Amino acid sequence: MQDLLNKIKAKKPNAFDYFITLIIVFAGVLVGLETNDAIMVRHAELFRSLDLVIVLIFVGELFLKIGLWGKKPWLFFVNPEHMGDTPAARRRRLNLDHIDFWHVFDFAIVLLCLLPHVLPVHMHTRFLPFLRIARLLRLLRLAEELQQLHILVGALLKSLPSIAYICLFMCLHFYTYAVAGTILFSHSDPEHFGGIGTAMLTLFEIATGNGFSQTMHEAIAKASQYDYALWTPVFYFISFVVLGVMVILNLFIGVITAEMSALKAALAERERERDSTRSHDMDHEILNHIQHLEDQVDQMRKSLSRLRQMRQPSRASLGEASSHSSQDSQG
Repeated sequence: MQDLLNKIKAKKPNAFDYFITLIIVFAGVLVGLETNDAIMVRHAELFRSLDLVIVLIFVGELFLKIGLWGKKPWLFFVNPEHMGDTPAARRRRLNLDHIDFWHVFDFAIVLLCLLPHVLPVHMHTRFLPFLRIARLLRLLRLAEELQQLHILVGALLKSLPSIAYICLFMCLHFYTYAVAGTILFSHSDPEHFGGIGTAMLTLFEIATGNGFSQTMHEAIAKASQYDYALWTPVFYFISFVVLGVMVILNLFIGVITAEMSALKAALAERERERDSTRSHDMDHEILNHIQHLEDQVDQMRKSLSRLRQMRQPSRASLGEASSHSSQDSQG
């Protein structure tokens, strides 16, 4: 039991976390089944009871994991990889880098899922859609339980600053082509390029592959009527698709892939550090054991030497007694 608790606290694979993962999947399936009105009419009370059991399991999990930190329950919300395991490191002032946002997210989701069972009926009915969506968010806890999914979500979160710049570049790209398309095709195709907003919506549809060929061929067919070259719509649409879809999409993929590689390398380095720490601790324990054995051997040697010293006077007295008895016999 103690070994299981230690694994839970150290976030090592254990049977309890596997059980929680199954409960998360079951909770997601349950929320999906609740969208079926026919099932809910017949089994509404059963679904409510099952949801209460699931919430109580999650509450019990939170109490267990918070309770493992003893008199400092707030350390549950702190990432030990940033804070360190020494008491001096834990006494440092906390900042956002030290917060374990997955644990904060878990705590918030459990609180939201408790609301339908503690709120009055009229408030429960008013916030029912929001609370059902909050229950669906429990599926996101799988990102914490499954390591590969955790790496993927972590890579997405860490790549947000780079993705923001890519999105800014994409907005500039869409705006530039929307202005150019409005200037070139507003008279020939007002349905798609009648204004900047309409043009940007059209370009977004083209970027998704919807209507690209039809819109381009319509612009080519109207070239002679509206006095622009045949190659103008060809160059316009093909260059937009190449830059807007292929290049920018590859930028997104490259940024996320780079962050995933960095996270995997960091995890591998962390595992190596843990292995080296474990081996160092084992070496230290072995050296301490050897030192303890050497101390015991020294104590045994000292005890033997004292015994020898105690036996030497007894042998001398025995020698003197035997010499006296021999002299008496001769006399």
